Amino acid sequence: MVTTNRNPDFELTQQVSNWRVISTDGAPLSVLPVAIGQRVFCSDGYTGSIISLLSDSEGWVDAIVVQIRGLWQRKVIVPFDRIEKINGEEVYLSIGKSELKKLTPYRSDSALTTGVGKALWDDVVLRHTEYRQIDVKVENSTVYLYGYVSLPSLKVRAERAALKADGIWKLENLLTVDSDLTLAVAQAVGKDPRTRKARIFTGSHNGFITLSGETSEIEARIAAQEQAVSIPKVRGVFNSIRVSGVDIYTEDQRTLQPIIGAGIYATDLLIGIAEKVVINPDNRLVTAILANAVFPDPTQMGSNWLWNEHLYEERRIIIPIDSVRHQSEFDIFLKVTGAEAADFETFDANLYTSPDENWQPPYPYKRADILMVRQPKPHDRTPDRESMPKSSALIGG
Repeated sequence: MVTTNRNPDFELTQQVSNWRVISTDGAPLSVLPVAIGQRVFCSDGYTGSIISLLSDSEGWVDAIVVQIRGLWQRKVIVPFDRIEKINGEEVYLSIGKSELKKLTPYRSDSALTTGVGKALWDDVVLRHTEYRQIDVKVENSTVYLYGYVSLPSLKVRAERAALKADGIWKLENLLTVDSDLTLAVAQAVGKDPRTRKARIFTGSHNGFITLSGETSEIEARIAAQEQAVSIPKVRGVFNSIRVSGVDIYTEDQRTLQPIIGAGIYATDLLIGIAEKVVINPDNRLVTAILANAVFPDPTQMGSNWLWNEHLYEERRIIIPIDSVRHQSEFDIFLKVTGAEAADFETFDANLYTSPDENWQPPYPYKRADILMVRQPKPHDRTPDRESMPKSSALIGG
């Protein structure tokens, strides 16, 4: 049976009277008497059985999947408002068999993901613009569109294209529009009193904000970056604002966002997988990767290593983002050899911390995917430079 603590989105007719009330930890819950395996009847006779229940993003069941009897055993999604009555193990619909066959066909989530991806690819405009920036996820026949597009019209276009795929029960368009993001950042920066005398320009591409312009006060540059970072949908901030009379050093920062679980390859061998990323909260950019790595035991290395029993050393290491040559959808490729990668800093949990609960991670990460460099407390002894984690990219630029 499926439990729910809210009423369905339709009013049950008087014939549907077999709701039951149970008590869990003293709290009464309504129980909808719908279950997998129940026989389903249309208005003109027996038609099949329930093989699955579909729930929304909050976990509330709002549709059933019926497998129609017959040679093809077609599967369709039946919304609750088509249920007329429930009598024990029998569910009666308010529609006939011919109308039942016209309902949304049911497809597995994996098949639906493939179908939506193909529908997006088939749109010529999306294929040459935003296709690779759109992430499709499917759960219980509900399609979710994530990612970034440049214009509101492309957000609408992506939704229309996706809906051409068969088997969609619901679609939630969660795409973020770069032009909207640019406007939100510009308004936030403009309202900060510290930036009133500065000439600051904002831009956005795939969720990454670029700040440019000129100011006579360093505080205005810092304020603009703080305001940009405060916008939840911002993935990262590149601050190129010039300050009159001040030379500001900024490293060559990159928009790389390694995928958690991706394989990590040195130039000569696979060394491990990405476990977490280190993010600079001041600009929301990835500065390093925490990797579960496996290296040949250095004590065994030598001219006869290939002929001896292979021994390996497992380590968790910190890989600076500037050591990444490029990344694909599933893998990360480094600029260094395996022997050079073995010299990377061994992970020390005391030097890192998890983000605060109120901090929203940049897309596509979750809080559990992220580490931040632990800031020393005021009373702590200032560590030697060599003992600090390599995080020079943490400079505000």
